[in-house]
Amino acid sequence: MMHYWNYDLGYGINPGFSFLGFLFQVLFWGMIVLLIVRFFRSSHSSHCCHNDEMEEVEGDRSLDIIRERYAKGEIDKKEFEQLKKDLS
Repeated sequence: MMHYWNYDLGYGINPGFSFLGFLFQVLFWGMIVLLIVRFFRSSHSSHCCHNDEMEEVEGDRSLDIIRERYAKGEIDKKEFEQLKKDLS
């Protein structure tokens, strides 16, 4: 005699594959991963410079380059003053 097993766990839970259950599980873990990534990105961006500060840093660096070129003799005083005026 063959037995036909009932896979019902007693609370209406069927351990068989359910596409809807699988979809909710994927969405749940996707949200968890997304929250972790956002947390690390926001904590990293709080230590980073803002755009205005970055422009000031780049502006200072370009003036340093012009000063170095002037000190090496690559550009003369007229070019130095013109480039400095253009960057300001």
